[in-house]
Amino acid sequence: MNRNDPLYAIYVRFCLSKCNLYEVLRKIENLFTSKSTIYFDRLILFTASDLGLLIERLYSTSCTEDLYWVIASERLDSLLSERETQKRIAEILVENIKWKKSYNVDFLDIGRLVPPSIKNDLRSKLILDISEKLSPGKPYVSRSNPSIDFRFIFLDDNRALVAILLKKYRKDRFQYRWTEKRPYSQPSALTPYHSLVLFNLASAKPCGNDSCIDFSEPFLDPFAGTGSVLIESALQGVYSIGIDLNYKQIRGSRRNIIQLGLHAVVDLVISDSVYMPLRGDSFRAIAFDPPYGRLASTHRRDPSLLLEATLETVRKILKRNGRAVFLSIDKNKISANETNRICEILEHSSLIRHLYVMKNV
Repeated sequence: MNRNDPLYAIYVRFCLSKCNLYEVLRKIENLFTSKSTIYFDRLILFTASDLGLLIERLYSTSCTEDLYWVIASERLDSLLSERETQKRIAEILVENIKWKKSYNVDFLDIGRLVPPSIKNDLRSKLILDISEKLSPGKPYVSRSNPSIDFRFIFLDDNRALVAILLKKYRKDRFQYRWTEKRPYSQPSALTPYHSLVLFNLASAKPCGNDSCIDFSEPFLDPFAGTGSVLIESALQGVYSIGIDLNYKQIRGSRRNIIQLGLHAVVDLVISDSVYMPLRGDSFRAIAFDPPYGRLASTHRRDPSLLLEATLETVRKILKRNGRAVFLSIDKNKISANETNRICEILEHSSLIRHLYVMKNV
């Protein structure tokens, strides 16, 4: 660890519950230069040396909200009650505000540790202290479009971080490929959020210095369906193969892939996932959502037995240290010892999906 490496904080939205946290950790784990610390299952605190690569990696995760650079740390009780501490923090903010057109001071209180009235009072005092040290009216306070955006992050160990917002990831960046905008879709089709989490958790390792994915390694989805997971893997530049026994699904997923201009890096195969025409030890990354429920066809086979048979085939084609990531429901009993359930996704009151990772060690 280099003690001079900056301290960063990542705020993760709960799009798919705790699965998003594991996805981000998987995507950037080789960039850490210190052990990461997790707060509220939504905030990751760590040091790193390559900011550019960090920003790029986070862009290809599903529900990253903000990336912060931490510039100071204070006891939370001192920050809220002691004017000397508040004035000292204001001086730190002034040093970073100089030559900026506008600024903002706000809070990230994930655990709701501080009442809104106290936070508003603290914000007013800090702005007043900052104004006294700057030229009148320059820079000005702007919540809508500040040149520099400060965030006070409240942690559950009586600590408050003073941070600068480096990158806010747009929530609408997946809209152009959302399920209802595709030529072919079904009610059971995975959203880009689900699909990207599956792909990122399965992505081949170890990472190089310039990428988290070995682009020479192909990716496999043995239940291609409408092509949701294949779209996300192909957008990452990975050659991908999709298998499905239903010709209608193959034809529909091909239309979706062509619409996005990804047909050059995706191949589709009509085959049974239990009898895939693939050599052993040929894939290091596999991800899929097997059929279950009334909306998905299993060709008159029990969904649990179909999944177990598919996993047996997946074990044969999975390379050493490879990963297979898949979704399942309570009715499907997973018996493999090397398969671990790592998180749950609450879809609605009657459906909870469990995300499993199978490693070939």
